[in-house]
Order: sequence, then C-alpha cells, then structure tokens
Amino acid sequence: MTKVTTPQLDPRIAMHIAGFDPRTGAPIEMTAARHSELTSTWPTTTATPEGIAAQLTLTRDLYAHGAYVYEFLTVAAHYALLVLEAALGTRLAVRGKGMQDLIKKAHQQDLIDNDEKERLDEGARKLRNGFSHPTAEPTIFNPAMAAGIIRASHDLVAKLYPDQERSSPV
Repeated sequence: MTKVTTPQLDPRIAMHIAGFDPRTGAPIEMTAARHSELTSTWPTTTATPEGIAAQLTLTRDLYAHGAYVYEFLTVAAHYALLVLEAALGTRLAVRGKGMQDLIKKAHQQDLIDNDEKERLDEGARKLRNGFSHPTAEPTIFNPAMAAGIIRASHDLVAKLYPDQERSSPV
C-alpha cells in the first residue's frame, strides 16, 4: 500500500515574500495561505460561459498548488493563455483560428483597444506559442511572473464577458 504524505511547502516559495508590513516595513513571510489568497483578487464575472469559468478556476487552483509543486506556477500561466485563447474564440464565435487571427478580429470588433491588441499579439500570443512549441529547455516561472500572466488573462476574460457586478472567485 502506498503511503500518503502531507504536502510540504516547496522551499522555493519561502524565497519570496508576500509584501511588506505597513507598520514596520519588514518583509511578510510567504505562506501557502497567503500564496493562495492572491487568487481571490483576480476578477471573474457571472457572464463568463461556464466552460471558460471552469478553466479559469483551474488556473487559480494550479497557481495555489504551486506553493507545493513550484512547477505548477508555469503550468498555470501556460493554461491561462490557452483559456484566454478559448475565451476569445468563444466570444467571437470563431473555431479553428489561431490566436493572432482572434486578436485581430477582437480588435476589429472593438472588444479590445490598441494597447490590449499590442500586448496580446506581442506578449500573450508569442508566450503561448513558446510554451506550446518549445525550442529550448522550458523556463520555470516564479510566483510574480505566473501571477501577472494569470491576472492579465482573468482581466481580459472579464472584459470580454462583462456583467453589472464583478465578483471574486469563491
């Protein structure tokens, strides 16, 4: 019988801080709970289609589990970009098109502005392509790198599927 072990915080997480104490200015220790709490700040909307919303939940879960398996941070960032591509395709009712075509069409339909188009085309698309078609040993993302990508994906999906009231994930 296989012995089940309690997950241990990945020691690389301990090399990061959760911010600074506003009273003392001292660094605040990163814990699994603090790491996971960050995901509750990423926006979601009730207008987001169920399948896309479930995939966004998976990105948050992967990020949270990155406190125990550091490489999950990179997986979460990659998956967030795939979810973003799926959200664009679903919103535009387009199947089988590449991310570059989806970005162009979203811009043409005024779903994204010029700055977002540039960031998506030069940033998200190229990063997604690099993840999906690696030519070198993969890079392992740290919490800040992964969080930035996942947060940006959540922000754009919330913009693509707005509703009157934004809520935090539960």
